[in-house]
Amino acid sequence: MKKLLTASLLTVSLATASYAESFLDYLGFGLALQDVTSPNFDNGTALVINGGKSLYQGIGLEFEGTASIQKMEGTFNGITDEVDFWSIGMYSTYIWKLGNLSIKPRLGLVYDSIKSDVDINSPKVAVPGTIYTGSDKSGVGLSAGIGLAYQLSESYNVYTNYTRMEDDIDHLTFGAEFRF
Repeated sequence: MKKLLTASLLTVSLATASYAESFLDYLGFGLALQDVTSPNFDNGTALVINGGKSLYQGIGLEFEGTASIQKMEGTFNGITDEVDFWSIGMYSTYIWKLGNLSIKPRLGLVYDSIKSDVDINSPKVAVPGTIYTGSDKSGVGLSAGIGLAYQLSESYNVYTNYTRMEDDIDHLTFGAEFRF
């Protein structure tokens, strides 16, 4: 059964990659360190999948999806909880090539979902008379960041990106890209 499942996953992956090649220039996978603005939370980890297309002389379009793997944990006012976070974004990019190194600023729109019983914007110490509720927010907002990539070969890059999603979450991503 395991061999059948592995063969099926490999077949789907290869079919997806060959289909993606027709409309994407690269496909990447990475891990991101997540941080919320509140000092009450520890960092978390997210899986990041991205793909992009070069449109004209360094200008491009990039799609990115993230989902928490190790959730950010926090305690505030006697409540302990985890932040459940995922996002889907579309970014405009510009790539500066400096030999094997590339610099890529990006700006875009992101749909994200943040859920926690603890308010991610709460201060370190509760203010008397203030009512704090949990964070349950989803919607479209602005996102911006900058990335560095190093070309290992004609087909492979390693990269790191810093991304700020609205005023809520920061990502520092480390990953690899396969170029078609």
